[in-house]
Amino acid sequence: MKEKVILSVLISMFMFPYMSWSDDTLYCEVESVIQHVDLTLYRYHNVYSKSPSLLSLWRPTNRSYFDFDYNGGKGGFFHPQSYQKIWMLNFKTESLYHKSESPWSFYGQFAYSNGRVDSVRYNLSYDIELNGSPYYYFMKKAGDWNLQYYYFDAAASRVINRKLALAFNIKYKGKQFFRLIDTRNSQTKLETELKLGATYTVNKGNSISVTAQYEYDKMEPSLSNKFQHSSASEKLLYNIYLNAGMGTYFKAVTYICVTTYLVPGVSVQWISNPSSNHMNSLSYSCRSGKEEWKNKAIYSAEKENIYSKYEFQDHTVSFATKRGLTKSTFDGLFDAQILQGKGFKFNDTSKKYTQNYNFTNINAEFQTLVTRKESLFDQMSLGVKLDFTKKRDKSYACSMEYVNALFNVGIRAHMNIKDKYLYVSLHPGYCHNFSKEYDEGIAGDNIYTNWIGNPVYEFVSTNWYCMDAKIGLRSVIDKFPVDFQLNYFLKKTTGGQDVLGDKTADHFTRMGCKFKIYF
Repeated sequence: MKEKVILSVLISMFMFPYMSWSDDTLYCEVESVIQHVDLTLYRYHNVYSKSPSLLSLWRPTNRSYFDFDYNGGKGGFFHPQSYQKIWMLNFKTESLYHKSESPWSFYGQFAYSNGRVDSVRYNLSYDIELNGSPYYYFMKKAGDWNLQYYYFDAAASRVINRKLALAFNIKYKGKQFFRLIDTRNSQTKLETELKLGATYTVNKGNSISVTAQYEYDKMEPSLSNKFQHSSASEKLLYNIYLNAGMGTYFKAVTYICVTTYLVPGVSVQWISNPSSNHMNSLSYSCRSGKEEWKNKAIYSAEKENIYSKYEFQDHTVSFATKRGLTKSTFDGLFDAQILQGKGFKFNDTSKKYTQNYNFTNINAEFQTLVTRKESLFDQMSLGVKLDFTKKRDKSYACSMEYVNALFNVGIRAHMNIKDKYLYVSLHPGYCHNFSKEYDEGIAGDNIYTNWIGNPVYEFVSTNWYCMDAKIGLRSVIDKFPVDFQLNYFLKKTTGGQDVLGDKTADHFTRMGCKFKIYF
C-alpha cells in the first residue's frame, strides 16, 4: 500500500510541469541557467572550496537554489553494520554571491535531513569507522534508528590589494541518532571545522593559496535499557561491547564514553587562470588527528580518564583542470590519498597505553566530465577509483587486506518537448576485487570474527555492478527555472553471490524524487 501511495505522488510531481505556466522563449535560457549553476557549484566543491580565499579571484555569477528530495531503499546487499531499509527526507540550499565593485565574495550552504533506517546490526554507535577508527559500541541485537542531520557551511573572502586576498570558512554539522528498539541510544554529535586562508597572486594568471584548518568534533551517547534482560540468551543479545580492534573489545560495558576529535591541518594550492576557460589547479593537504574516548564515570584530568584513543595522518594530493571550447567544456579531476592510523588501548594494570591496532588506506580517483551545448547527448562522464585497505589487530594477530577498483561511466540525453526539457541520465558502474586476504589469527572463535569480521570481509571483497538512472523534466514556474526528477538505483552482486547467507542478500535498490528551483 505504501509503495502505491509513493508511486502516485511521484507520478503527480512528474506531470505537474505540463500543467504549469511557461514561455517558449525561456527554454534556452532556463537550460543554460541550470547547467551553469550545476557546473559552477561542481567546480566550487572540487577546486575552489579547498582554499576559500580563491573566491576573490574566481568571482562566479551570483546564483542559488533550493533542493527537496525524498528517497527510500531496501535490500540485503549492504554493509553488515549498516541498514537494510532507509527512508530519508532532505532539504538543501546553496548560494554564491559577489557584488560588483565590492572586495567581498561569499558562499553559503544549509542542509537538513530527517529519516529512519531499519535493521542496523552489530552497531550501537551508528556513525562508525571514521578515518579508520576501530572504536564504537556494538551489540548483537539489531535495531532501528531515527536520524537527523543539520549542516551549515559559510565562506567569505576579501580582496586586500591587487596581490592578496584573505578568507575564512566555517562548517558546522549536527547529527542526532536515536535507536528505537529496547536498548536505546540517543546519540548527539557536533562537528565544527574552521579554515583561515590567504591567496597571493604571483603574476598574471598564477596564484598560490595557503590554508590552515582546525576541526573539533564531540560525540556523546546516552545508553539505556527499556527492559531488564536476565536469561543467558538475552544477555548474549543485549550485552554492550566497546570495540577496540579486530577481536579486541571491552565486554559488558556499563559506562558512557564521551568521544572528542581534534584534527588540525594545512593545505597549499597553486592555481592558474582561476576565472578563465583554461584553468589548472594543484593542491596538497595534510591532516593529523586524534580521537579520544573519555570515561564519564571518572572525573579526573589524568590520562586514566581516556579509555582508548586513535591517532591518524591524512595526506591528499589533488589536480583539477578545465578546458572551455566553443560548444563544450571539459573538467578533469584526480585525487590521491594516504590515510594511516593507530589505535591505543589503556591497560588498567600497567596504567599505560598499548598500541594494538593499525589501519592503512591508499586510494586514487580519476574523473572526467564533458558538457556539451546544442547536442542530443549533453553530458558524459568517466570515472575510475582504486582502493587499497589494510587493518590489523596486533593483540589477536588478526588482519584484513583487500584491493578494489570501481569503474563508472555516465551519459545524459535530452530532448525538447514544446517548451519543456526532458532528460534521461544513466550511470552504470562496476566494482571488481583484485585481491583479498583475511587472517583470523587467534580470534577464530571471537564474537567479533563471527558477528562482524567474517560478514564484513565477504562484503568488501565481493564483485558487484550498479545502475543509477534518472529521468527529469526542466521547466519554468513564475519565471524561475525548476527541475523535477525521478531516480532509481540498483546495486547487485555478480555471479549470483550470496554475501550474507540470505537469498535477498545479492542486491540493494533505492528510488526517490527531487524538486529543485533555481534563482
